[in-house]
Amino acid sequence: MATMNLTQYAQTQGISTKTAQRWFKNGTLPHPARKVGRLILVDVSDTPVSQSTRPARTALYLSDPRSASELKEWAFSRGMRIDETCREDDSSTVLKRLLADQTVTRIVTDSHPAADLLSAALSAQGREFITVAPHTSFTPRIASSAGA
Repeated sequence: MATMNLTQYAQTQGISTKTAQRWFKNGTLPHPARKVGRLILVDVSDTPVSQSTRPARTALYLSDPRSASELKEWAFSRGMRIDETCREDDSSTVLKRLLADQTVTRIVTDSHPAADLLSAALSAQGREFITVAPHTSFTPRIASSAGA
């Protein structure tokens, strides 16, 4: 088992230091960590972390490119890291690729006509399809996993 400070840990995991600090503060860091003085030390095992404990991979799917900054701001304010940003095309091939990619556990979009159906289907897999209406109070529509 290796021990490293939180900044080094964030770099090895491909996340920002601020995100790692937020995860530590919220208790959602996927590895044991402790505060020693001003340092936060993370104990990282030599075995890889299972997929279920890895942080969610989030894709931003835009039907209107003008809403990109608002959606990013909404996601960042909720502690989400945007791993990929895609624009909608006429044939929905980008969306099909995102839906087929099991590593994408969360898709945030500004609008989609089949949002309720996609939310229900993805929630059965433990994934999320979040629709945030731009230019509003940013109240998302998220499918509940109960009864889905």
